[in-house]
Amino acid sequence: SRWRPTGSRDIGASFADNVNIGSKTIKLISLAFAVFIIYWVAAGPGAYLVLAAKKRVQWSWFVYGATALVATGLTVLLGRLVLQGDAEMRHVSLVRARSDGSTPAMVQSRFGIYLPEDRTDTAITLTERDPSGPAVVTPLVKDVRHTQEKPNIRDSRYTVPIVNEDVGESVTIEVPFRSTLKKLAAEWTGTPAGRVAGLPRLIPGAARLAGSLSNNTGRDLANVLMVFDYPLETGSRKYVLYQRLWPNGQTLDLSAAMTKADRKLEEDGSLALDSQNGSTGDLGSASEWLYRGFRSGMSFDPDAARWDDSGRGYRQSFPIASLFSILPPMQNPNGDINRSEIIRRGVRDWDMSHVVSSGALLVIGQSNDDDIPLPLTVEGQKPKGSGTTFWQFVVPLDRSQVNQPPATSQPVEANP
Repeated sequence: SRWRPTGSRDIGASFADNVNIGSKTIKLISLAFAVFIIYWVAAGPGAYLVLAAKKRVQWSWFVYGATALVATGLTVLLGRLVLQGDAEMRHVSLVRARSDGSTPAMVQSRFGIYLPEDRTDTAITLTERDPSGPAVVTPLVKDVRHTQEKPNIRDSRYTVPIVNEDVGESVTIEVPFRSTLKKLAAEWTGTPAGRVAGLPRLIPGAARLAGSLSNNTGRDLANVLMVFDYPLETGSRKYVLYQRLWPNGQTLDLSAAMTKADRKLEEDGSLALDSQNGSTGDLGSASEWLYRGFRSGMSFDPDAARWDDSGRGYRQSFPIASLFSILPPMQNPNGDINRSEIIRRGVRDWDMSHVVSSGALLVIGQSNDDDIPLPLTVEGQKPKGSGTTFWQFVVPLDRSQVNQPPATSQPVEANP
C-alpha cells in the first residue's frame, strides 16, 4: 500500500501557458460592456424620459435610430483609440547558468505578444546570441493535454531562418498579426544580465556549508533552494537550504544561514515559508513538504491529471521538476492510499539532479513581474510587459575539507 497511487499529476501544465495578457483582455471586455450599457440607457429609458418631459414622445423612433448611429461611431472611435500603441508581452522563462561564467547561459522562454494593429509580416528578433549554442524562435507548441484550445490554422505561415555561426548574428522570424495575441517560444544561448557568484565550500560539523554567495542577477529572488550532497561515513546525504527571499545585491553568509535557520526540516518535514531566516534540512524531509499538495486530501481534484500551481505563492512544481531524479518517491503515510504519480510533460529537460549528484551546489529560485531575460525585439523595439523567470544556477563547490583521503598507517620499524 505504500506505493499504490490514486492517479497522476502532470506538473508540465504549470509551465505550458500563462502567457496571456490578462489586463488587456479585461480592459477590452470592460469597454464593450460600458459602451453597451451607455447605449442601452441612452437609446431606451433615457431618451424616452427626456422626450416625455418635453412632450415629444412621437420622436422616440427617430431618436432611437440617431442614438444607434452615434453609438456605432463612438464604438469605432474608442476601438481605434484602444487598439493602438506598442507591442505588449507576457512570458514564462527558464534561465540556466554557471556561477563562474565558464560556459554561456541557456534561456528557454514561452511568451505571448499582443500587437494592437494588423501587420502582414512582423519581425520577431533575437540578438546577441553565442554561436556555441542554439538560438531559435518558433510558434508555441503545447501538449494537447495541457489545453482545451483548438489549433488555429490561420496565419500559420512562419519563415524559420537558417543562420550562420557568426558571433552576434541575430535570428528573426516574421509573424502575421491581426490585432491579436500570438504565442511563441524561444531558446537562446549567450551572456545573461546577471548571475549568482561566490565560493561556497563544505565543512565538517553541523553547519556543513560555509563561504558566501551573492545575488548578482539584478532581480530579487524568491523561494530559493540551495541543494548539495554531503559525504558521510555511511555514504552521502543531500541537504537543502531554503531562503524565502534573497534580495538583489545581498551576499549570503552560508554558514550563518545554515546555523540560524528557524526550523530544521528533520523536525516535522515542512518548510518555514514565513520565516525570514529560512529553513534547512535533508532533501528527504523536504520532499515530503514538496509532495504534500499532490495528495488527494488537499483541495485539488484527485482525478485531474493537470497540475497547475502557477497561481500559488510557492510553486512546488518548479523544485520537483529541477530535482526530479534525486527526490525519493512519494509514499502513502499511515496506510492511507493518497499518493500520486508525478509526470512532467514538456519540462523533462528542466531536471538538474545530475548537478547535485556530481558534487556541485544547485541554486534554484524565481523572480516575478520582471522583463523577459533574453534580448528579444518586435520590429526593432523591446516589447513592454513582464512575467515569471525561473533560475537554475550551477555553483562549483569546494569539497576539499570533507573529502580527505583515508589516513595511511605508518610503517613499523623492526626492532634491532
